[in-house]
Amino acid sequence: MSNLVRKNLRNVIASILCLLLCGWTSVGAQLQGISDSQQEVQLKCRLLAGPGERPAGPWLVELRNAAGAPLKKVLRMAGDTVRFKNLVPGIYRIYLWGKGGRTSSESIDLTPAPDQESAEFAKELRLPDTTTRPQNHFQVSVRELSTPKEASDEMGKSEKAQLEGDNEKVVYHLKRAIEIHPTYVNAWNNLGAHYHRAGNFDEAILIFTKVTELNPEFYVAWMNLGGSFVATGRFEDAVKANKKAVNLNPDDAVANSQLGLSYYYLHDHGNAKKFLKRVLALDPAFVNSPHLFLAQIALAEKSYKDAALYMQGYLKYHPNAANAEEVRHNMLNLAEK
Repeated sequence: MSNLVRKNLRNVIASILCLLLCGWTSVGAQLQGISDSQQEVQLKCRLLAGPGERPAGPWLVELRNAAGAPLKKVLRMAGDTVRFKNLVPGIYRIYLWGKGGRTSSESIDLTPAPDQESAEFAKELRLPDTTTRPQNHFQVSVRELSTPKEASDEMGKSEKAQLEGDNEKVVYHLKRAIEIHPTYVNAWNNLGAHYHRAGNFDEAILIFTKVTELNPEFYVAWMNLGGSFVATGRFEDAVKANKKAVNLNPDDAVANSQLGLSYYYLHDHGNAKKFLKRVLALDPAFVNSPHLFLAQIALAEKSYKDAALYMQGYLKYHPNAANAEEVRHNMLNLAEK
C-alpha cells in the first residue's frame, strides 16, 4: 500500500515541480485547476496591532500573485480593513510594509469549494511588532540615496504600469531609469524579475548576477538569482545563491523554500527537510506545498506516520485544492498501516 501512496504522491509533486521549473507563472491557479473564466473571490483583511503595541502607520498592504507579481497596493492604518476584489482563485501572498523596516508576509489559499460560485475570505493580519528584526532589503545604500529624481520617477512609472498589467511600459520605464542611473539596484532587480516572470531565465540570471555585484548585501537579488537557477534546473548553482539569501535573511520563506527544493532535487533529503520545515514555520500555506515534499521524503524514509501528518497539514491550508481528494485518499491509506 505504501508503494502506491508513494507513487501517487510522487505524481502530485511532479506536477508542482513542473510548475516551479516553468518559473512560478500562474502557479497558484494551475495548482488549483482554475481557469480565468471560472469563479471570482474576494479577500477581506483587517490590520491588527499586537498586545501593548502602539499602532504605527500608515502601513502599505500589497497583494501579490503566486508568481510574485504585485497586483494591488493600498495604505491603511492599524484597525483598518482592506478588501481585494475580483480575484482568480489560487494562492496569494500578502505583504505589510511599515516604518523602520518593519515588514511581514504570508500566503493564503483563496480557492473556494467546487460548488461555490463566489466566495469571500477573511484574514486577520498581525502587524509586525517593534521587536521585529528589520530585513536588510530596507537598508538603503548611499548609492540608492543619491538616485536622481528623474530615475526615481521612471521607477514609479514602471511600478504603476506593473499594477496596470502593461508589461511593455514596465520594461520601457525600467530601462529609462537604468539609462539615467546605471547603478540603480532596484531598477535592475525589477527588470530581472520581469524577465523571470516572462520565462526569459537566461536574461534574468545575467541581470540578477549584475545586481549581486552592485550590492552583495541585497538579499532579494540573491534570492531572485536562486529562483532563476531553480527554474532552469541548475540546482547546485541554486543552492549557492539561495544560501547567500538565507544567510542575509534567515526569515524569508521564498529563499528557504528555494533552498529546500534545490536540495530535494539534488537528493539531499537531510538539508531539504531542514529548510522545508523552516518554510512551514514561516509560511505554512506557501505556494510550493512544502508539506507534500516533506511527505514524500517521509515515505522514502518509511516514516509513514510523519507522511500522513504532513498530508494532513497540507489539507488544513489547501482544503479545496484540485489535488485535495487524492492527498486525502493517500493519507487515509497510510492511516490504515
